[in-house]
Amino acid sequence: MSTSAAGRVARLSRGRRLVFACGAVLGVLLLLEGGLRLAGSGPLPRRPINTNAALLYQYTKFVPSERRLWDLAPGWIGREGQGTVRINRMGLREREIAAAPLPGTFRLLCLGDSVTFGYLVEAEEAWPRRLEVALQGAATEPAQTINAGVPGYSPFQELDWLREQGWAYGPDGIVVGFVLNDVVERYLTLAAYGGDSTVLGVDTTVTLNPLLRLVRRSALHGTLTRLRRVQARRREEYSVRRLFDEPLSEPVASAWSATEQELAQLAGEAAGRGVPLLLVLFPFRFQIEERLPARPQERLMAWARQHRIAALDLTPVFAPLGRAGLLDQDHPTAAGHEAAAQAIATEILRLGWRPRRGA
Repeated sequence: MSTSAAGRVARLSRGRRLVFACGAVLGVLLLLEGGLRLAGSGPLPRRPINTNAALLYQYTKFVPSERRLWDLAPGWIGREGQGTVRINRMGLREREIAAAPLPGTFRLLCLGDSVTFGYLVEAEEAWPRRLEVALQGAATEPAQTINAGVPGYSPFQELDWLREQGWAYGPDGIVVGFVLNDVVERYLTLAAYGGDSTVLGVDTTVTLNPLLRLVRRSALHGTLTRLRRVQARRREEYSVRRLFDEPLSEPVASAWSATEQELAQLAGEAAGRGVPLLLVLFPFRFQIEERLPARPQERLMAWARQHRIAALDLTPVFAPLGRAGLLDQDHPTAAGHEAAAQAIATEILRLGWRPRRGA
């Protein structure tokens, strides 16, 4: 046999051994996957496990989104606590609003998460609608607010929604409701950032490539995740309380940097269109009750001043209200929403915002 022929045979043999080895590994993995499923150790659930039919019904108000992970389901109607939730045909907790505002109308777009959405309160009690009422009573022109809050959203999702849908409403100004968990919750719940695969009943692995999505949904991945208890460590590492540490841990410092970059993009998007933006910071109840130094808010206010972004810290507004202002750790009561709206209206009037369209 010639030297070249012998080389081809050797390469062919190596190729066959490699194929055989890959096949053997795949076979072992498939056997493990099948065995784990038969033993009852399946993949991590793709939605929260709960036998409460009323609670499970709430998850139907979300639909998957390739870009934002989830959106509100257009036309959904249901209950949350004592509040009725109606999602309009555009996927907002709002009245059916024409895209083009009336001339002379002062229109504000309110971005945020469940605090802006108005968790457990009526739509008319949430701060965006109360802001409309406050401005109507103080300004000379008609005012209209649009509640674009979506539970669980963070600035990167708000920016994407603004680019895709928000500008069509022709806002004269943008108010961004910012809650401290915007900094850390992506690392707890969003698969694309390494967190859990499910949030708010929506499978967030839609953002992963097909191979990673398959791995995430395997029993082997679920079993290893449970054994390592990675999520428990993440929840401690990325707790909102860690934002009050001095100095900050490296993961939390990195999370802050990512958040500030996203907020800068959001402000830049508005500035590029000549639309003013106000960043509104909501507090957590534990920081008020424990009288913690407001380091997270102070950091963000200093950052906003440095970048010439208008910002308002509502911690002094909520502090006198105590538990009368917050239903839980971060969601305002109707009284809390009213106090927030009054403070935001005062700041907007101080900033001198006006309609961009003449009467």
